[in-house]
Amino acid sequence: MTGATLLKNVRWGIAYGLGFASMFVLYVLGLFAIRGAQPFEHLGTTLTECIVFYVAGGIMTGTMVGLLRPLLVTRRGAMVVGAVALVPMGFGAMLMVAGPIARWDKGEWVIPLVYSVLVGPLAASNLWRAKHPASSSENG
Repeated sequence: MTGATLLKNVRWGIAYGLGFASMFVLYVLGLFAIRGAQPFEHLGTTLTECIVFYVAGGIMTGTMVGLLRPLLVTRRGAMVVGAVALVPMGFGAMLMVAGPIARWDKGEWVIPLVYSVLVGPLAASNLWRAKHPASSSENG
């Protein structure tokens, strides 16, 4: 893979990640408009922190997806990319609800990894199937 192709893939991944992030940002903006700051305060965070988290997470996750884009040609490859890509989102979410890493116990380290391994492949498989309906029984 050439450097130009790699850069193109990373840009594609970031755009994809920011697309997902925008959906989550719209959700929290709607939540804030309806319920105010209470749901955020309950979790020890703010609307601004959530928005920053979603945008930064979209960029980080998108970068990882872009770097691994060649694996997306098969369902199994997409599932691997999904697991790897959700690691930063899982840890970012844990930072928001559990606070600084220095205060984490073993559970706070394990939960994001379990989340990534379970949710990432499932979501990626469903996205892959939606983009490849004729290959729903794809074996690769």
